[in-house]
Amino acid sequence: MDQGLPTTQSPHAWRTAALAALLLGGGALALHGGALDRQIFAAVNAWGPAGAVAWSALSVAGLGSAALLFAGAAGPRRPQVLAAFIVAVIGGGLLVQLLKGGFAMGRPLALLGPEAVQVIGMELRSRSMPSGHAAMAFTAAALLLAGPLRAAALPWRVLALLAALAVALSRIAVGAHWPSDVAAGAALGWAVGLAINGTPKGQALVARMGDGLAGRVGAHLTAAALVATACGFWVAEREYPQAGWMHGVVALIGLAAALLWWRAHPGPGAR
Repeated sequence: MDQGLPTTQSPHAWRTAALAALLLGGGALALHGGALDRQIFAAVNAWGPAGAVAWSALSVAGLGSAALLFAGAAGPRRPQVLAAFIVAVIGGGLLVQLLKGGFAMGRPLALLGPEAVQVIGMELRSRSMPSGHAAMAFTAAALLLAGPLRAAALPWRVLALLAALAVALSRIAVGAHWPSDVAAGAALGWAVGLAINGTPKGQALVARMGDGLAGRVGAHLTAAALVATACGFWVAEREYPQAGWMHGVVALIGLAAALLWWRAHPGPGAR
């Protein structure tokens, strides 16, 4: 079975990349809310109104639940892809929330006021650092580049990074985050992805989970979970009304993924 993720990776490469991510995160923290942060925010946030629908859709795509539905579409032939994303969403999400609560930093709307911020969607004022959407996007990029896209042509790998960057920039364009929040989130997300794919313990955990998901009971439970997540994604309160269509797209992908998992082990009466 094609498990979808590598089983080996250079420990030296993992440590180097993790150190670079930590340095980037530390630098972002030092710049938070400063003059440079405000200048970059103003420039990117000015893009918001002209592309409100696109920026809203990108923000929706950066949600952890959306990432799980996308990963589920890899199907039961690559169970470790979904397993890695489950670990990332739970572990990375918990870490992001702990940091948000610990830093307790104000968002642009709280510090600059409504007259200086172009807000698209829900008005957010607190728990700014780091950006959870950026963290999720760059975790996904790290997982994909080390897994399904590891042997892909260069344009596909570049596209994965550009998609993560677009999600990260959307958080500034909609007025939700400072550039430093996004940089810190991206660094954190990249480090989480590397921790999952670049360490023996992370690889072993994902392998065990993938094996469990691939079995008959695991596949059927996964299908049920994907259906529940897709339905919840569709009916949940929408922070970005202009991206309602994106909720539909993601939910449909999740339902299609659920069908793949269910059909991997059809019932005894199936033909």
